[in-house]
Amino acid sequence: MEVAGFLGRLRGRLRAVLIAEGLARVLAYALAACVAAVLIDYVFRLPAPLRFGLLIAIAVAVVVTVRRRLGRPLGQAMDDRTLASLIERRIPALDGRLLSGIDGIVLSDTDRRSLADLLSPAAARALVPA
Repeated sequence: MEVAGFLGRLRGRLRAVLIAEGLARVLAYALAACVAAVLIDYVFRLPAPLRFGLLIAIAVAVVVTVRRRLGRPLGQAMDDRTLASLIERRIPALDGRLLSGIDGIVLSDTDRRSLADLLSPAAARALVPA
C-alpha cells in the first residue's frame, strides 16, 4: 500500500472518529442540561426571566462544549510526520521505516515491501477503530 494513501485514509478515519465522539458528547451534555433545567423549573416554578437566563446558560454551555470537543481536536494539525509518529508508536514492527520514508530518506526494496505489508487497510482500522 502506498504510504500517502495510507496516511490519508488514517487521517480521514481519525477525523471521523473525532467528529462522532465530539457530537455524541455535545448531544449528551445538551440533553442532560435540558433535563436538569426542566426538573429545576418543575420543582421550583421559576419566573420567566429566570427561565430565560437558564436557557441562555444552556446555550452558552453547548457552544463552549462544541468549541472544546469539536473545534480544538479538529483544529490540531494532522500532518504526515505527526501521523507517522503515531503509527510508529502503535506498530513497533515498522522500526522507523515510515518516518524515514516521510522524511525523504530513500528506502531499500526490502524495506518498501515490508512497509507496504504492514500498512494494510486492516492496520488503519486497528489504529483508529470506528
